Amino acid sequence: MSEEKSSGGPMGRGGGLGQKTEKAKNFKGTMLHLAGYLKHYKVSVIVVILFACCSSVFSIVGPKVLGKATTKLFEGLMAWAMGTGLLTDFRYIRNRLLLLVVLYLVSALFSYLQSYIMSGGQYEDHL
Repeated sequence: MSEEKSSGGPMGRGGGLGQKTEKAKNFKGTMLHLAGYLKHYKVSVIVVILFACCSSVFSIVGPKVLGKATTKLFEGLMAWAMGTGLLTDFRYIRNRLLLLVVLYLVSALFSYLQSYIMSGGQYEDHL
């Protein structure tokens, strides 16, 4: 009997209609072979994963900082609309926006370095 299975659904896991999917014959052996190949690039892979995590963290924190600046601006606008005076703290908003720019620049830097290392840049030769 064949090792092939039915795709299971109209589009299936393997692609189009009526296509059959094939089970891996030696998944563990393939993973060990891949791990052996990547052993040479171990430091680069670890650095890329670290940079990807850092880039994601800085990108995730950015909207939270922007939300705080927006809230402060809205509070000032509501105070002005209610006639209690213009209470917008523009220094706070400026500082939050500068922090936001720094966060996004650092995130972009980590993302760029990650891409550079993955594309086989010069960093790999020095490790």
